Amino acid sequence: MLADQKGLHSPIHKWLESKEVRVCPESEKVPVQVRDIFPPKNFIFPDLIGIRGHLDVFVVETETDPEKIFEVMGKCMLWKTVATYVYIAYPKEECEKLKVLERFGIGLLGVSGDHVDEIIPLPTDGSNILKVVELHPLDYQRQADLYRQAKRLIEAS
Repeated sequence: MLADQKGLHSPIHKWLESKEVRVCPESEKVPVQVRDIFPPKNFIFPDLIGIRGHLDVFVVETETDPEKIFEVMGKCMLWKTVATYVYIAYPKEECEKLKVLERFGIGLLGVSGDHVDEIIPLPTDGSNILKVVELHPLDYQRQADLYRQAKRLIEAS
């Protein structure tokens, strides 16, 4: 098993780049305002964030403890309000195919060494969109704002 969450970042970073996603440097934390939908917090920070094309935003939450799945899912539900593609990543040996993630439109990545498997893929062509239950819809203006913020950080690095 990987020692910590940071051990998952490098292989996921490479996996995202293989999908033509430009990833923000890990040294740059991107704050996302969530106070209006989750009042206990003003901002939360994604583990990994990337952009592709003219507006697609990717967020990946990493975790190594399977007991924290509900906490991670909660964060991902917030990310779904500002990002096109949202994934949870676990060490592959800790991954279980959680069908509920499919219903919420959250992907699951299994990481083993330098290899990443997309255990629950996200549709990239709009297919299966009716299978996803949206509890809080994507806010396109916030997504655009997050895209611009991530793009500035990527271009500055």
